[in-house]
Amino acid sequence: MGRRFIFWVSRHQAELLLGLRMTVASLLAFALAAWFALPQGYFAVLTTVIVMHGSVGGSVNATLYRLIGTFGGAVWGVSFQPPFRTRRSPRWRWRSWRWLRP
Repeated sequence: MGRRFIFWVSRHQAELLLGLRMTVASLLAFALAAWFALPQGYFAVLTTVIVMHGSVGGSVNATLYRLIGTFGGAVWGVSFQPPFRTRRSPRWRWRSWRWLRP
């Protein structure tokens, strides 16, 4: 029984290491989300599981693409934001979003 188990572990070493890495990364993400008291900390764990890949290079590429997408979305959102006035009246808020209507 012991030899069969060792043989099985040696054949599935890559899968077991990926599972271990994914577990450690998910626990770390959950701990950070709990430490920062995020209201929906499970999204950090879900993102960690989605971003994890079988190789470190795949994980780095996925992280890089995610950062590029996040910064691109931020630049896109800021560049098309209408100018807002500092007054807090509802009339100004309505006028600032008028360009969104068809």
